[in-house]
Amino acid sequence: MLPSISIAVDSQDRLLIEAPELASNTIKTNDLVHLHSKTTFEWVGRFDAVINSGGVKLIPEDIERKLSKYIYKNYIISSLKDDILGDKLILIIESEKYKLNENIFNSLNKFEIPKEVYFINKFIYTKSNKIDRINTKLTVN
Repeated sequence: MLPSISIAVDSQDRLLIEAPELASNTIKTNDLVHLHSKTTFEWVGRFDAVINSGGVKLIPEDIERKLSKYIYKNYIISSLKDDILGDKLILIIESEKYKLNENIFNSLNKFEIPKEVYFINKFIYTKSNKIDRINTKLTVN
């Protein structure tokens, strides 16, 4: 624990860090968190990844955590433009096409269930070996 550091959230649940020994101003992040105390928090996802589908804000990382028990390939939750919803939720799996078990979406609420599932042979990765969500999504469009 670092006694001179304190954490808080802004009105949109983004992490704020006060660290006077490191920075003179509050450090504002794009990390969505749930505060548990003045010194602990749970990371939920990235503010810039939030999907607004039909007015419902969906956090891809949260949905991915729920699906992690059922999908054993690399996958991401993303979105595509939709005339009715604005953005529709999609699931992209790095694999040859296979039949998904019907029960994998049982842990999701009705808004979190992907409208479409795409299978692609290879995700695009960043230099740091993370899935490049933006460019991978463009391969299914």
